[in-house]
Amino acid sequence: MGRINEERRLLSLKRRFAIFSVLILVFGTAFIPALKALSAALINTGFLQFFFLMFSDFDITLDYWQNFLMQLAETIPVVSSAVFFGVVFIFLELLRFWARDIKIIFAPKHLRNN
Repeated sequence: MGRINEERRLLSLKRRFAIFSVLILVFGTAFIPALKALSAALINTGFLQFFFLMFSDFDITLDYWQNFLMQLAETIPVVSSAVFFGVVFIFLELLRFWARDIKIIFAPKHLRNN
């Protein structure tokens, strides 16, 4: 009976491994359009111009730091950033589960007693 339960558990892990593999491919390919959308939004809103102003004219930004931070906060592309970081977070979580399952599936039989 114990072997049957172990085989069912292993089959379930293999199915989950296959599902996570497909989802990793999906979110891995979704990373590229999300990155392109974020970079386009950063350029269109002028966020990068204000951000690099901090490095080119540091004294001026230090003198007017409150206005600078307010302008920087107003130009952050919130939706594009949320989509990008959401895709990255989901991809990394899927990768973590995938790595955990792969360790269990390909471990020797005497080490699979978890």
